[in-house]
Amino acid sequence: MDYWSAIMIGPDEDFGGAPVLCKECTLDAGHGEVVEAVLHATARGVFAVTINGQPVSDDVLSPGWSSYEWRLRYRTYDVAGLLRDAAGGAVVLAIALGNGWYRGRLGWNGWRAFYGSELGALAELTIRFSRRDDIGGRAVVASNCSVDRGQLSASGGSVARLGSSRRRRLGDFA
Repeated sequence: MDYWSAIMIGPDEDFGGAPVLCKECTLDAGHGEVVEAVLHATARGVFAVTINGQPVSDDVLSPGWSSYEWRLRYRTYDVAGLLRDAAGGAVVLAIALGNGWYRGRLGWNGWRAFYGSELGALAELTIRFSRRDDIGGRAVVASNCSVDRGQLSASGGSVARLGSSRRRRLGDFA
C-alpha cells in the first residue's frame, strides 16, 4: 500500500469490552458488477472485520504483534467475493477491536496499556467496477461511522479471541 487516505478512528468512550466500528455505504448499480475489491486494515490493538456479517478472513488476532511506537502492521484482504452481490444494496463494514498487545496485559509483570490506552482502527476499501473502472471507488472508514458496544463483554490481552463470547453477530449493526 503506497499511502493511506483513511485516518485512525476509535470509540469516543471506553466500553470495557470490544467496541465495533461500523460504516454503511451503497454500491451504485450503474457502475456494473464488482471486478476487484481490496480492503486494507490495521489497528491499535487487534481486530476482526466483517462485510455484511461475513468475516473477511479466518485471521485471529490481526494484525499481530508490533512495536507500536514505530509502526503498525496491516492486513490486505481480497473482498470482491463478499461485494459481488451487493450492487445497488447496502454494504456494512464492521471492525471489532480488542486490546491485544497494544493495551492488554503484556509481559510477566502484568503491565497493561504498555503502548497506549485508546483503541483505534484504520481501514480503506478500494473497489473497481466493470463499467466505470476508470472511476473506481475508495471507501474510507471515517469519523462518521457508528460505534456499538460489540460482542464481547470483556477484552483481555493477547490470548483473547474476538468473537468468542458473542452477544450478537458482527454486521447486525446496520
